[in-house]
Amino acid sequence: MQDRLLTYDEVLEATKENERFLLLGNGFSMSYNYERFSFTSLQESAVERGYIKKDSPIYRIFENFETKDFEEVVKMLETSIRVLTEYDVIKEKDKIRIQEDAIALKAHLVETITNNHPEKITDIQDEEFENSSNFIKEYNRIYTLNYDLLLYWTTIKLQTFITEKIIDDKTVKLKIGDGFYDPDRETTDYVTYANNGSAGRNQRIFYLHGALHIFDKKYKIIKHTYSRTKKTLTEQTLDNLNKNIYPIFVSE
Repeated sequence: MQDRLLTYDEVLEATKENERFLLLGNGFSMSYNYERFSFTSLQESAVERGYIKKDSPIYRIFENFETKDFEEVVKMLETSIRVLTEYDVIKEKDKIRIQEDAIALKAHLVETITNNHPEKITDIQDEEFENSSNFIKEYNRIYTLNYDLLLYWTTIKLQTFITEKIIDDKTVKLKIGDGFYDPDRETTDYVTYANNGSAGRNQRIFYLHGALHIFDKKYKIIKHTYSRTKKTLTEQTLDNLNKNIYPIFVSE
């Protein structure tokens, strides 16, 4: 009978002939930087940073409707304008005020989710990515509950390390594929999620709670890439929010 816990290396050795599956939680992100990734809710973080004032109508809406969902409150504000306009019971100055609050709340969402996040992949040292790449390469499939970009960036770096012979591809179990493909042959600034077809069948990385780089374009799910837009996370997310295209992620 085993009278002790196996070490991680012993587990890898014991499972080397098997498929391995990895479930990532917030510990993966906190191991990079605890202070950046340990906040508990977007709404609380926005209040703490002063983006949302406790004496503001927006804060009272969050409280009275018992929600922490930024998108839900934005839709409430925009819908209320349309309803009150139809009943002709709203003044133009009040309409403008509510519209400005809705726009500001979208900006608060971006500020909150990106404030603690590295702005671009080059903000993180290659040595750190080499550690995380060597960790994930041991698994055939990865499921993550995190919506930050750290896993996405790690897969990009893993591919680079393989190409540059820093990591031997013979030691890599993970076949990188997140289900996105390019049906438009590089004519758009995004790629599209495939529910079926080869891209879907070859998916090995699953963002169970969505992610900051994945957006709902109503009739399709899209992923922006820096290589096509040359825009940072903040810029891409702001552009989409202004078009009422929201990142898909579970935040609470």
